[in-house]
Amino acid sequence: VLAMEPDVLLLDEPTAGLDERTEKRLTEILRETRQDMILVSHNRLFVDQLATRSVSIGNQDTVHK
Repeated sequence: VLAMEPDVLLLDEPTAGLDERTEKRLTEILRETRQDMILVSHNRLFVDQLATRSVSIGNQDTVHK
């Protein structure tokens, strides 16, 4: 997909089912990409390593960072 050079990457739970090594490699690859990304993930560490802005949606409120 990255070879196609899309303008935006939409990633829905990209780390689900990955082992630690593969998740680390994915993080490294995504850090190096120039494409904008929209991440949907429960993996807070993964999001914190890549996101410049985030929106967290919970049962009672929404938090923007």
